[in-house]
Amino acid sequence: MNQVNALLTAMSSGLINPINATTSAALQAAIWEVIYQSGDSGYNVTTGNFLIDSYSGDNVATVEADANQYLSYVTGGTWLPNTNGTVEQFQPAPFGANNQTLIWLGVTSTGQQQGIPEPGSLVLLATGLVGFAAIRRRRTRA
Repeated sequence: MNQVNALLTAMSSGLINPINATTSAALQAAIWEVIYQSGDSGYNVTTGNFLIDSYSGDNVATVEADANQYLSYVTGGTWLPNTNGTVEQFQPAPFGANNQTLIWLGVTSTGQQQGIPEPGSLVLLATGLVGFAAIRRRRTRA
């Protein structure tokens, strides 16, 4: 999954810009190639376990070329995985031919988590209660 991590890291850092159908399809094809092809190298979306044999969109040659270029950057070490990220996967149940897997890069935070400012919320709650008490007291005097 390091190759998938590297592809997603390249996308999040702007090296891959899936701004149209062609680049989006190329990125998706590259991810599927890494997932379905065994080994850590020799990726090619035109042969092997996963391949593009039909594509209803335009520019199938461009999608194949872009996907193979992305894969060469990953296997050549130009694009490296994010060391603070793990590839996360969500598979709807039950697993079947009609289901799709959602894959994303889960980046762990290196900083400390910010706490909720409890004193501020407690002061706000206390102010509201004092206000309600004052209104009730004023009504009982009248």
